[in-house]
Amino acid sequence: MQLADVKRLQDQIQELRERLQMRERELVTERQENEEYRRNAEATQQALLKRLSELGVVRRDTPVGRANKKQVTYRIADNLFRFWHSFVPRYEQAIDFGQTDAVAKRICHNDLATFVGHAFEDVCRQWVIRRMAEGSIDVLPSRVGSWWGTDVISHEQADVDVVAAGSDGELVCGECKWTNDAVDARVVETLERRALSVMDQPSSAHFFVFSKSGFADSARREAKRAGNVRLVGIDELFE
Repeated sequence: MQLADVKRLQDQIQELRERLQMRERELVTERQENEEYRRNAEATQQALLKRLSELGVVRRDTPVGRANKKQVTYRIADNLFRFWHSFVPRYEQAIDFGQTDAVAKRICHNDLATFVGHAFEDVCRQWVIRRMAEGSIDVLPSRVGSWWGTDVISHEQADVDVVAAGSDGELVCGECKWTNDAVDARVVETLERRALSVMDQPSSAHFFVFSKSGFADSARREAKRAGNVRLVGIDELFE
């Protein structure tokens, strides 16, 4: 190899090295810019969520019972806002074209049961709060809400719709079923099992199963066997 060829090869290697160094500097700058953008976006998001929480538009929820600090969710607190955001953007064009009856039928057929189911959970929580306030549920609550996380037995993701933690270690758990089928024993048994994931060794436990469509005989037998399970029909909720 001639000296000139060696020199040319060295120059090419040096040029390649400089390009790699430049690209590394560009990547570092991009990562820094992306990280700054992420921090700014998170700060803006948190500020907006805080303001919406103060206005009562959204609420910040964490699980009642066993949880970690990362288990935070924000929910639309007002059912009117929740309905609007759930359906109006999806069907906006059809509504503008005057197809309101068709939109209403589509919502009722496909989505209303799920939408009402979430509101039904709120109604059931309010019922539990009223019963604790009047003393028929002998618990002084420290927190009321719901629980979600990992089932300690099945190791799958699970939730409990209604949870109240008592000031003296009591636990209230409730399952809410807004369906057209009567609740059977499996629902009662699942609630009892999931309570083990909510709180370690409560001083006492109270279980409630709320149903739009009543209860099968198997559910009544399981509730009677357990002794601390109460079945609540929809009529009783509004007494």
